[in-house]
Amino acid sequence: MEPFVSIILIHYGAPGSTEEVLHAFEKTRFRDTYEIILVDNGSDPPFPANHLRDVHHLRLPVNCGYATACNRGASIARGTHFLFLNNDISFSHDFIHPLLRVCREDSRVGAVGPMLTYADGMFQPSWGRDPGLLAEYMERRVQQGARKRNGRAYRARTRSSARAREVDWVTGAAMLVPRPVFEMVGGFDEEFFFYFEDVDLCRRIRNVGYRVRFEPTACLTHFGGGSQGGETDPALRKAYRAGQLRFYALHRGLVSFLLLKLYLLCTLPRERPHEDQLSASHSLHDLVLSFPFRTVRKEKRRCRSPMDS
Repeated sequence: MEPFVSIILIHYGAPGSTEEVLHAFEKTRFRDTYEIILVDNGSDPPFPANHLRDVHHLRLPVNCGYATACNRGASIARGTHFLFLNNDISFSHDFIHPLLRVCREDSRVGAVGPMLTYADGMFQPSWGRDPGLLAEYMERRVQQGARKRNGRAYRARTRSSARAREVDWVTGAAMLVPRPVFEMVGGFDEEFFFYFEDVDLCRRIRNVGYRVRFEPTACLTHFGGGSQGGETDPALRKAYRAGQLRFYALHRGLVSFLLLKLYLLCTLPRERPHEDQLSASHSLHDLVLSFPFRTVRKEKRRCRSPMDS
């Protein structure tokens, strides 16, 4: 069966970025190989319907989170492959076929992500190792270097990204997943609202014996990037920590989970950027303190795939 890609584009906020992405796809020469499904994740006002030529439109009544929006788009998709995309991206060349080529050349590839760059053309970190206490420390150094476009860890990641490679995860900002693999693992875990849902999906894909690949010949510009905005927005900070704690509860042991909690409880006061966000800080503190390890682990056992090792 010839590959047919369902592009699942998640929209939230002002329509400008999404409109630019749709216009970019209109100009491509490979339109016979894909369909576009626009998932409006409860934007207010809704995305203007008069801009949806040749696009399947699915509007959710409220913002259900990135994972849920992706799953809803996949539920009406017809493609052999799903390409999940943020709406804050830009491209000038065919980036879909290089991703498809990776899947054709290796049937055990369960997810593949492209090279991402910032608006200034510099490399943007978009893959990494599974989160863990040491891995997250190293990833933080990469992200800090990326903000300055300098630093040893950032330069090392940039050099490592010059060639295709097998990785633990690729970002959900742009990720191609074969439909059978996505359905096998049950799609995104909708308990992740925003952050870590892509890392969790890649982990579960690897758990059933598939590989996750990074392919630098496919290239996109991503105007968001990492946690920009999340450091001062209380809702995003809370979603980030909730996703982080859930990932540790699902995929790390009790010791790592408790050490993460201890670290967060010790550092949360320093994370509060302004005194007027004191209530948000207290809410975050309560989340960390009460997040249930055993409940999440029991949920994992109930949902365990028969192919899991």
